Amino acid sequence: MEPQTTPQGGNQKPSGQEPGAQNTSGEDLEGLKRNRDDLLKEKKTLESKLKAFQDKESKAEADRMKAAGETDKLLSQREKELADTRRELRQNKLKLEMIQGGIKDPDYAEILERDVSEDFSNVAEVIKSTLEKKPWLGVDFQQPSAPLKPGVSNAPAKAFQGPGHIFTSTEIDAMSIEDFTKNQDEIMRQNREGLIK
Repeated sequence: MEPQTTPQGGNQKPSGQEPGAQNTSGEDLEGLKRNRDDLLKEKKTLESKLKAFQDKESKAEADRMKAAGETDKLLSQREKELADTRRELRQNKLKLEMIQGGIKDPDYAEILERDVSEDFSNVAEVIKSTLEKKPWLGVDFQQPSAPLKPGVSNAPAKAFQGPGHIFTSTEIDAMSIEDFTKNQDEIMRQNREGLIK
């Protein structure tokens, strides 16, 4: 006859056990205690392995998140640099179009940029309209009309201001040939009288 098992997992002796059989319940109890102690040790070992595995997984996940964060940060930085480069390229292209269209002030590009379409399809109209509204933008303030003379005021000559005006040597040096010819008699008279300084 086979032993029957109890719900707790212990062996139960069959009801028809021989009267001379040895009582093994003490041995079973000791075996169960050892078995329980072994199971508790194994449980602690498995729990510590599980905790070590979870810690290792957490660290790996943290490393992955950190790497992803650095990648996102680097990607964000590169996107900003690309946007800045595109904006600078757009402004340079607009400045070139402005100069070719007759606007001499390259700093006005920042103002015109708002009106010019993304594909530059309306740039000619915007430049033309701007020059009509603000013609002074087409004047080149960088280049003087006459070549510069060293040691002489490069301010434009004043027109003859009527009787009593005394010319200076600076005014005479800065005069165009036409202005000098027009005022030659008065200049010569002032020179003879020693009035020109």
